[in-house]
Amino acid sequence: YQGKAWYRRTVTIPAEWAGRRIWLHLGGTTNTAEVYVNGTKAGAVEGFVTPYEFDITEWARPGAEGVIACRVDSTGPAPIGTFNFAGRWGGLYRGVYLEARSDPAIDDLFVMPDVAGRTARVRVVLRRAKADGPWQGDLAVRVRPAAGGGAEFQGRGQVRFAADKPQSDPATIEVKLDPMRPWSPEDPFLYTVEVTLAAGGRTLDTVCDRFGMRQITVGKGGVLLLNGRPYFIRGLGDDTVEVLTGTQHPDKKIYVDRLAMAKRYGFNGIRLLGNTPIKEYFEAADEVGMLILCDGGIYHKPKEGIPLLKKQVARIAKGYRNHPSWYAF
Repeated sequence: YQGKAWYRRTVTIPAEWAGRRIWLHLGGTTNTAEVYVNGTKAGAVEGFVTPYEFDITEWARPGAEGVIACRVDSTGPAPIGTFNFAGRWGGLYRGVYLEARSDPAIDDLFVMPDVAGRTARVRVVLRRAKADGPWQGDLAVRVRPAAGGGAEFQGRGQVRFAADKPQSDPATIEVKLDPMRPWSPEDPFLYTVEVTLAAGGRTLDTVCDRFGMRQITVGKGGVLLLNGRPYFIRGLGDDTVEVLTGTQHPDKKIYVDRLAMAKRYGFNGIRLLGNTPIKEYFEAADEVGMLILCDGGIYHKPKEGIPLLKKQVARIAKGYRNHPSWYAF
């Protein structure tokens, strides 16, 4: 849409969600938006690249119907790159869903590969609605090949909240992978990590993600090292020229096919000019074996875009850092 537009839907909140935190997930919104639940403003979207989530427990009524509305606006702070090269349009361009979560729940799952040490360092942070005293929970980590089969590796640890904090102290659990298979464009081998939070003998939350055992470092003389070895990137550019949809369509198969074709032509890397791609693009690159260098959406008139980029960069890192295909920003 050009200018301002509304999305609205009536939904029934499951009765069994009573007593849990209810979250609204917007997969992709541009440029800005306001979110309303049963007529009350529940939050706002300031950026266009990453998903946004809102705790709507206060306004949701389990067991009853409710109205969720989103007012999008393309006239606010906008991407100044190739995200929507065809014009200043606004709208919801990825999925929207509701989710019931425990309190506390897993807020961040970050896997830090140590290829030489054959170890995955799994960093977990929890979040709770109220800082109402110290709290401790148990974490169980399982790592296994994403394609199935093979050995499963496990680790355990504990996570704690300080009395006055809504966010837990980071808990890092080291999981030894032996045998270990590294990720590279020539062998894009992926693992699945599953983290379960429990307390008092009861499971509270489980979060899963994929990752690859891949490390990017800089060697002597500024040489790029992939998993400890010099690596030459043969790259091409992607200007996000999506003439059929205006922006990237949330269908992973589209990007699997495109990136596989690029690999057949001899490329092993790609730069997204003036844009950070959607999650489906990263997932496709992980599977096909394509290294991604992405921009922050400020290719044209960069000074005007810096305030918006500063709001987005931490969200981009949190949202996409487990993808082994992402090597530079």
